[in-house]
Amino acid sequence: MFEISPYLFSRMAKYGGMTMKSAESTGNTSRSVIRALTLLNEIGGDSRSVSDLSAKLNLSKGTVHSLLKTMEKYDFIEQEKESGRYSLGPAILKLASQKMNKSNLMISATKHLQKFSNEYGETTHLAVPNGLTALVLLKIESQTVRYTLKTHTDVGTRLSALHCTSLGKMLLAHLPESDVNEYIEKGLKKYSDKTITDPDVLRAELEATRKRGYSLNLGEFEDGLHSLAVPLKDFKGKLVAIINFTAPAVRMSEDKVIALYPELQQVAARIADEVLM
Repeated sequence: MFEISPYLFSRMAKYGGMTMKSAESTGNTSRSVIRALTLLNEIGGDSRSVSDLSAKLNLSKGTVHSLLKTMEKYDFIEQEKESGRYSLGPAILKLASQKMNKSNLMISATKHLQKFSNEYGETTHLAVPNGLTALVLLKIESQTVRYTLKTHTDVGTRLSALHCTSLGKMLLAHLPESDVNEYIEKGLKKYSDKTITDPDVLRAELEATRKRGYSLNLGEFEDGLHSLAVPLKDFKGKLVAIINFTAPAVRMSEDKVIALYPELQQVAARIADEVLM
C-alpha cells in the first residue's frame, strides 16, 4: 500500500537502518556520507531546524550546519526563507518521483490520468501532502491535442501557495485546524485579483470543499487558469494524494470545469480501488 510523503522520502534517504552509533564505527571515509543520509532520513517529509537535528542525532550544530549547506549546494536540501528550517530539495524529490514511478499508485494514476487527459485534452497532476506544501509527483499532458496548457507545476514542485490552487485547497481542507491557522498566520499572498486573502473567506471555502468533495481554482493563482481537484483516500479515509486537472479559462468556463467533477471523481475511485482499498 502507498504511504504518504514522510515515509516515501525517508525510504529514499534511508541507509539500511544505519544509526549514528553504527556510523561512527565505519571509518572516516564513509562517516560523512552516512551522517548526510541520516540527516535526510530524519528530515523526511517535514522541515527541521539545525537545533532539532543536532539534538536528535547527537551531533554538534556546526557539523549539522556544514552537512546541510553541502547538500543544499546540490539541491538535496533547501532552506525555508521565513523559518530558516530545512526540508528536502528538488534533487531528492525528483529521485523520489523516479522511484515512485514504479509503485502501484503511480502506475495506476498514470494510466487513469492519461486516459482522462486524452479524453478531455487537459493537463492532470497528482500531488502528495508534504508538510504545509503539496509535492507534485505526476504531471500528465494530453496526447490527443497539439497544444496543451503549459503549467508551472512540474514534477518535483513543492506547491506552497495552498490558498489559491485546487491542489492546495484540498490539502488545507484535510489538515488539522492548527496547521491551517499556522498557514494563514504566514499571510495569504495575493497572486491575482481573484485570490482569497481574507482568512474567514478561506475557512468558508475549505468547509465548502469538504462538503462538496472537490476544490476549485478559478483564476486565483494565475489569471485565465482554472482547475479542479479531488482527494485520494485510503480505506481509513485518510488523505493519501490529490489529483486535479487544469485548463485555460477560454476553453473551460466555471460551469464546464465543475461539470467534469464526476468524471475526475471516478478516476480517483478507480485508482483507490486498485491500490488503496
